[in-house]
Amino acid sequence: MHARVVDGEAKLPAAEAEGAEARLVRELTAQTPPAARTPEEWEKLYGRLLQTLLSASTYPDPASADRPRPPKMILEEIIVSAGAPGRESQRTALVQAMVALLQSSDRLNDCIFLLRQLAVVGREEAVPPLARLLGGKGDGTGLSADARKAAAEPALRQYALAALESNTSAAAAHALVAALEQTEAPAWRVAVIQALGRRREKSAAAVLARQLDNHDAQVADAAAMALGSIATAEAAQALAAAARTPPEARRALLAHARLLCADRMTARGEKDAAYAIFKEIHDGTQDPLLKTSALRGMGLSKPR
Repeated sequence: MHARVVDGEAKLPAAEAEGAEARLVRELTAQTPPAARTPEEWEKLYGRLLQTLLSASTYPDPASADRPRPPKMILEEIIVSAGAPGRESQRTALVQAMVALLQSSDRLNDCIFLLRQLAVVGREEAVPPLARLLGGKGDGTGLSADARKAAAEPALRQYALAALESNTSAAAAHALVAALEQTEAPAWRVAVIQALGRRREKSAAAVLARQLDNHDAQVADAAAMALGSIATAEAAQALAAAARTPPEARRALLAHARLLCADRMTARGEKDAAYAIFKEIHDGTQDPLLKTSALRGMGLSKPR
């Protein structure tokens, strides 16, 4: 069969086009060897396929033409395949195509799908567009065009935050720290702090320590628990300083944050430092639960 020219673009007859798409999907899901393409060709190819699959309600299964499958399921397989070791040029091209579509799409579900997938395959190249979605002060002011889009749909900001949280690059950590320093909305500040804590982001210890005396108790408590998760010497020192003269309402939470910090240190083999923390908590509290937890920690971390 031969292609017809329509509006200056070559078009295959329907049956042949469907066969070509099926072959392409098989290739991009690693069922057949990939063809040689330039980075620009890969990006164009992924961009076209993303638009095709995201706009389709069903799509033929490459393994069985009679059995349609959800298009997003096929896309997920393509994305996982592109992220496999040895396919860096494909992964980079795919991420660039996903970012371009994310910035141009006005369909919320498609944007959320793309953000969820960027959390899987995005690396440093995905950080700038994700960071722009986090916005300025977290209250809808001072926003870029991307962030205004996210402010209109708060779910986008949450998914962008999750994508940055799982992004292992140093650039992602810097973006999260910058977002924490820029935001003024307490609830959003708590969300960013918790993301840094789940990352156990060592580079964030200093900025988190500055949040320990935040006037908003939820922000201060989130910072304490994040520092407990990070559990570096700097984090431990910041928690110890905050625990010396805490408000009564925060005394127990700071103790729990320090217990978490000492547990992490014990697991890393830093038993001398952990034991000192456990003993200080044990000797300084009358709370039976805290005292028991600290005593257990002392037993696990006691120097031999």
